[in-house]
Amino acid sequence: MAKITKDKNKKYTKYTINNKNNKGYWNHLSESYLDFKKKYKDEEKTWVFRGQPRTLQLKTTLERLIDNVPVFKKAELEGKIKQEEKAKQRTWRKYPPNSSYIEWIECGLLRRFQKQYLNYEKPILAPGGNFIDWFALMQHFGAPTRLLDWTYSFYVAAFNAISDFKVEEDEYEFSEVWAINLGWVEDRAYKILKELGDSSLPEKLHKKDRNLREFKTFKRLNRKKLVMPVAPYGFFERFSIQQGVFLMPGDIRESFMSNLFNLENKKDKELLEDNLIKFNISNKPEAKSDILKNLIRMNMVKATLFPGLEGFAESLESYVFSMPIQYFTSEHFYRLYSK
Repeated sequence: MAKITKDKNKKYTKYTINNKNNKGYWNHLSESYLDFKKKYKDEEKTWVFRGQPRTLQLKTTLERLIDNVPVFKKAELEGKIKQEEKAKQRTWRKYPPNSSYIEWIECGLLRRFQKQYLNYEKPILAPGGNFIDWFALMQHFGAPTRLLDWTYSFYVAAFNAISDFKVEEDEYEFSEVWAINLGWVEDRAYKILKELGDSSLPEKLHKKDRNLREFKTFKRLNRKKLVMPVAPYGFFERFSIQQGVFLMPGDIRESFMSNLFNLENKKDKELLEDNLIKFNISNKPEAKSDILKNLIRMNMVKATLFPGLEGFAESLESYVFSMPIQYFTSEHFYRLYSK
């Protein structure tokens, strides 16, 4: 079995996939997942997973973008906000209090994407569509957003974690698959909203507007320090195939992890460490090859998970690292190199 440790400082249980007794990395990954299912079997718990090719914190693409913004640019943005705030105070339009340059950037990216995407794609969403559908569309095409991708499938997450062979072991020792109890996240978010005095919003989210289609619903949730499961109303093909779901931080002025930690209620022992798990998978090439070979047999390849020619073309790389040499037998080789 894989080594299992609990690190209360980091607030998650950790499974480390090693290769003891030469049983193979896939066996250890499978055993760890089966042990996880047995240990956390509970009909009231719905687990979702996220695979990452390197040891990183849970961060949205918007958060990673902000981390890389140069200090001088941040100062310039903060100065612009203060300038706008003073200007708006002298007009009829009241400037939003406690505004952040992160919020300024997010809204600017959304506006830019809405204006330009018709130059590249047929219209899918109306220009005045809801924020979640637009953020999901942006995320689909690689733009930075506040949404963090998760999946209901452990094996999809495992593929996303280990399919990048450009990540080397000496740079990052482990790839990782995170698991979080979605029911706990949603339940705690609803309780926090009630504690903040918005007692009607949880019922509306649960029964009437789960996809946050109404702007007022999104606005009421915005700037609340919590994490909420969300999904676009119109599912995209890739999102549906990968059994996807998004986790969205309510307050983007804080990090995703800060929003997540705020869900804890130590008084009632509703702890994150009981609802957040991490699987560490060795980044050794032989480990990735062993696991990837088995995932390919389960049809976990980019051609399936990312439908279209681009996904198929990218899937060819996986075969090079995982399939036997006989797989590459080709008449082109004999035609080109035979005398």
